[in-house]
Amino acid sequence: MSKLLAQPKLDTTFPCPFCNHRDSVDCFIDLEHNCARVVCFVCQELLHQGPPAH
Repeated sequence: MSKLLAQPKLDTTFPCPFCNHRDSVDCFIDLEHNCARVVCFVCQELLHQGPPAH
């Protein structure tokens, strides 16, 4: 019988590609509504990705 291995956790903070501050970008994923939001707390850049249009 084989053991089940825990899946590694994904990073949720990233460096901002606009202002280059380290760990200033947070990623929020809403699986219920199938959308994601990425925001930088330093330069206030915001990206919202919703479900694909059909």
